[in-house]
Amino acid sequence: MQIKIFTIPIMGGEKLLEEMNVFLRSKKVLQVEQHLVQEVGGLFATSSCWYAV
Repeated sequence: MQIKIFTIPIMGGEKLLEEMNVFLRSKKVLQVEQHLVQEVGGLFATSSCWYAV
Protein backbone atom coordinates (compact mmCIF):
# COMPACT_ATOMS: atom_id res chain seq x y z
CA MET A 1 0.00 0.00 0.00
CA GLN A 2 1.24 3.47 -0.92
CA ILE A 3 0.10 6.94 0.08
CA LYS A 4 -0.01 10.17 -1.91
CA ILE A 5 -0.90 13.51 -0.36
CA PHE A 6 -2.40 16.39 -2.31
CA THR A 7 -2.63 19.94 -0.98
CA ILE A 8 -4.85 22.09 -3.16
CA PRO A 9 -5.69 25.77 -2.58
CA ILE A 10 -9.44 26.40 -2.49
CA MET A 11 -9.09 29.49 -4.67
CA GLY A 12 -7.27 28.91 -7.95
CA GLY A 13 -6.47 25.23 -7.46
CA GLU A 14 -8.27 23.91 -10.54
CA LYS A 15 -5.12 22.59 -12.24
CA LEU A 16 -4.00 20.72 -9.11
CA LEU A 17 -7.51 19.36 -8.63
CA GLU A 18 -7.46 17.95 -12.16
CA GLU A 19 -4.04 16.37 -11.48
CA MET A 20 -5.49 14.68 -8.39
CA ASN A 21 -8.51 13.44 -10.38
CA VAL A 22 -6.23 11.95 -13.06
CA PHE A 23 -4.24 10.19 -10.34
CA LEU A 24 -7.39 8.83 -8.66
CA ARG A 25 -8.75 7.49 -11.96
CA SER A 26 -5.46 5.72 -12.73
CA LYS A 27 -5.00 3.87 -9.40
CA LYS A 28 -6.87 1.34 -7.32
CA VAL A 29 -7.75 3.69 -4.47
CA LEU A 30 -8.31 2.04 -1.10
CA GLN A 31 -9.09 5.09 1.04
CA VAL A 32 -9.21 8.87 0.83
CA GLU A 33 -9.11 11.18 3.84
CA GLN A 34 -9.81 14.89 3.35
CA HIS A 35 -9.30 17.92 5.57
CA LEU A 36 -9.59 21.67 5.22
CA VAL A 37 -6.54 23.57 6.47
CA GLN A 38 -6.40 27.32 7.02
CA GLU A 39 -2.95 28.85 6.69
CA VAL A 40 -1.69 32.43 6.39
CA GLY A 41 -1.71 32.04 2.58
CA GLY A 42 -5.35 30.92 2.42
CA LEU A 43 -7.60 27.90 2.73
CA PHE A 44 -6.41 24.52 1.42
CA ALA A 45 -7.97 21.10 0.91
CA THR A 46 -5.60 18.30 1.87
CA SER A 47 -6.33 14.79 0.59
CA SER A 48 -4.43 11.70 1.71
CA CYS A 49 -4.95 8.89 -0.79
CA TRP A 50 -4.07 5.27 0.01
CA TYR A 51 -3.76 3.06 -3.05
CA ALA A 52 -2.62 -0.41 -4.10
CA VAL A 53 0.52 -0.87 -6.15
